[in-house]
Amino acid sequence: MIKVHPTAIVSQKANIGDEVEIGPYCIIEDDVTVGNNARLANNVLLKNGTRVGKNCFISTGACLGHDPQDFHYKGEKSFVNISNNVTIREYVVIHKATGEGLETFVGENSYLMCYTHLGHNAKVYENCTLAAYVVLGGHVVVEKEAFLGGASAFHQFVRVGRMCMVGGLAKVVQDIPPFVMSDGNPAKPKGLNLVALRRSGFSQERISAIKRIYKILIEEIHPKDDLINIIKRDFSEYEEHKDFVEFIMKSKRGFRRVQDK
Repeated sequence: MIKVHPTAIVSQKANIGDEVEIGPYCIIEDDVTVGNNARLANNVLLKNGTRVGKNCFISTGACLGHDPQDFHYKGEKSFVNISNNVTIREYVVIHKATGEGLETFVGENSYLMCYTHLGHNAKVYENCTLAAYVVLGGHVVVEKEAFLGGASAFHQFVRVGRMCMVGGLAKVVQDIPPFVMSDGNPAKPKGLNLVALRRSGFSQERISAIKRIYKILIEEIHPKDDLINIIKRDFSEYEEHKDFVEFIMKSKRGFRRVQDK
């Protein structure tokens, strides 16, 4: 059974799943999918190209799927893809992608607090938390289990590694390696996110290995290829070495070291 408030406007062409609740003054356009057991509060706008997974909650005034704020966008068909079990709080804005068939993406079990903004082609992977007023520029990538503090802002094309923690009001203009805490204006590495590592069940041996990789990556200076070779050579027995290697290979904006001014 689908519950739709009489003031809501829901296109008959939209694909609405079972047990969905749609609150007052919501607008759902033609090319929209809403998964089973999703709940929309009041005044939610889902534009063409929006895909919402199962068991999602979208709160008051959220706007998903509007055209990107990008001069390169020429009206091509693109998407916003929200995975299962995602919470999107009040007045969140997520723009669809620039580029035919491309998407802006939010992974499973992520939590986007009020007034967060995801620019075109941004990707937030599973189990991430974005605190209030976080702003992601176009093409930003946030790997799984990251926590972004309130009102932190991310330059376009920045990559945030797995299980990072970014401080509130941080200005992030370069990439942040996995498991790192970062803060400041501009943001700099402030050590490892040890609390998250321990809460996630990482053994002391694995944490010690990550500490050694952090020292090589952040406190020493090596060319990119040498960094990759050192990590592969000395840490291949630890699964986490792959996170660092992938991060280095995909980094577009480089990353700050502790001695950088």
